[in-house]
Amino acid sequence: DADSRGMAIRSRFLRNEQLLSAVRAQVLLSSVYLRGALLDSTADGVGAYQDRLHRIQRDVERALLEYVPRVESEAERAQWQALQRELGEYWGSMMPVLALERTPSAVEARAVLRETIIPKRETIIRISDGIHAVNQHAFEQEQGEIAALRRGLRLRVWQTSAITVILGLVIAFLATRYAGRLESRIREQ
Repeated sequence: DADSRGMAIRSRFLRNEQLLSAVRAQVLLSSVYLRGALLDSTADGVGAYQDRLHRIQRDVERALLEYVPRVESEAERAQWQALQRELGEYWGSMMPVLALERTPSAVEARAVLRETIIPKRETIIRISDGIHAVNQHAFEQEQGEIAALRRGLRLRVWQTSAITVILGLVIAFLATRYAGRLESRIREQ
């Protein structure tokens, strides 16, 4: 039971870490693509960047759906909700920029990146790092609980073994005494 519980905990932790890592990587990649779209002066180039950004957004949303938070962790749930909210704002701030009819100037592009996109990206990464820390702490705590369970099981096995050995010795002693008495009676008879 402890082994299967430990494997389930480890599996959930690793899966969630992979998903968080994917979200962070996709957010970073999306800001690179947005920068490329803002600096590209051709309509075809901007369209290609838009397609890539929409694909990244779908990938991030899919990763969010696959994430399995710990049910009893209020801290993780709060951070998870903050991450989802920030991602929504991030995509919401990014997509209108791409919908502009004209390509913004380099100064406008830098301003959009500096004032909107980069702060949102940094917030998302900070929140995902917070979720990582909560996951790491929960993982270590659950591993500690499993280790304590195993120590308790080991102690119980030793106790049961000791009791069994002592009981066996007592039975052997009593059986030997009884056999000795029987032997004495037989000699007397």
